[in-house]
Amino acid sequence: MHDQFPWSANARKLRNWFTAYLLTLSAGLYLAINSDFNNPVGLILIFGSLIPYITCVVFAYRVQRALNEAKLYRGGAWQIIAGALLLNPFLLGFLIPASVLWTARRIDRRIREGKLEY
Repeated sequence: MHDQFPWSANARKLRNWFTAYLLTLSAGLYLAINSDFNNPVGLILIFGSLIPYITCVVFAYRVQRALNEAKLYRGGAWQIIAGALLLNPFLLGFLIPASVLWTARRIDRRIREGKLEY
């Protein structure tokens, strides 16, 4: 039932990478702030969180494109790339994958409840 829709597999991967991004960034911020940014491990983790962030953007793009191609969401996948370029991944970058996950979950639920035809 998980892979019922074309975007389901990518949404699951997005959720996993988003979790990795949040954990990496949180751990890095915790270590860096508690050491007045003198802990190199904290700084490495902060900058290392770019790897899961970029992967999140890729999967968010795929999910958004699949929803757009299915005519279930008006927002184009190009908005994901524009948002990734405009938003700082360390401050507001979490909004992109979070909003795509929220939209995909809402559409999945509406389809299962019969409120939306697919």
